[in-house]
Amino acid sequence: MKTSPFFLILVGITALFSCKTPVNNLQTEDQILKLKLGEEKELRQNHLKIKFVGVTEDSRCPKDRNCMWIGNAKVQLKVNDQNFTLDTQNMPNQNYSKTLMIKGYNYTLETLSPEKLSMQTPITDYTIQLKVEKKDKPN
Repeated sequence: MKTSPFFLILVGITALFSCKTPVNNLQTEDQILKLKLGEEKELRQNHLKIKFVGVTEDSRCPKDRNCMWIGNAKVQLKVNDQNFTLDTQNMPNQNYSKTLMIKGYNYTLETLSPEKLSMQTPITDYTIQLKVEKKDKPN
């Protein structure tokens, strides 16, 4: 019995398209947002509006210098109608925290860019990566 090449190609294409693509269903609804200074993003499924309001302090060690300590920057955010700040460092003895929990969500400052240089960074160039994690309510 001879099978035609057309039939083999048709079977191969059918098999290829019948494979299901894995779906990424994160139960914790973790998301990493990239925000420019002044930008607001909405997470509709979570009813959250998140805005990168500003950088209120930037004492990070310039990338082109050697410093005694790494320094810290404070980022001001607004979630819905609540303002708060996050730090680039976790230092409890200095009241610096990269993560804050508000109304069932953890907000973690992953990065603040660009890295600081000896010359002042123009205020409009700042961007952040913010991790948003929905936390399950305790039973």
